[in-house]
Amino acid sequence: MANQCLFWDCTQYLKAGHTYCYNHYAEYTDGIINKCSECGRAKYAEYDACLDCYNKRGKSASSSSRKSSSKPKNPREYELEYSPAWESGDADAFEFFVYVLKLSDNSFYVGQTRDLRPRLSEHRDNKVKSTARKRPELAWFTVVPSRRDATELEAEFKEMRDKNERLLRRIIIDFEDSVKEMAIYKDR
Repeated sequence: MANQCLFWDCTQYLKAGHTYCYNHYAEYTDGIINKCSECGRAKYAEYDACLDCYNKRGKSASSSSRKSSSKPKNPREYELEYSPAWESGDADAFEFFVYVLKLSDNSFYVGQTRDLRPRLSEHRDNKVKSTARKRPELAWFTVVPSRRDATELEAEFKEMRDKNERLLRRIIIDFEDSVKEMAIYKDR
């Protein structure tokens, strides 16, 4: 009988008796993930709750229970973004993208959009001030069903980039490995 990985949003099924998929087990042994204090599933160790529990209890209640950083945090630094221009186009959209670009200065840019390919073209054509002349390369992306999910995940990844870049690099490496594995299956 199979069971699902204990990590809060993992969809991998496992053999009976196992609690984590391979990637999450490695993160567990490295101390990167641990148990959510609210639901008991696994989550990133730097947070006191998984994203589902964090969203359920509301942003204001959970922000005070997060572990504090030694670096003073700008209160606007990870606020969810909003643009009135999104509203008309978002009405017909059924998917949104959160993405990470690696820049030529070895930094990372995190963004979100409803149309990934044109947005990447804007980055490459130096139309985005923060990535202009930094030769952006797509390092990671995921698809989410709503703009709200995209803005929340973008804020989470920006915080990860600034406070735990090693974890962000691990996520990118896992993504690259998955892409390589899919290419192998395609060629068979």
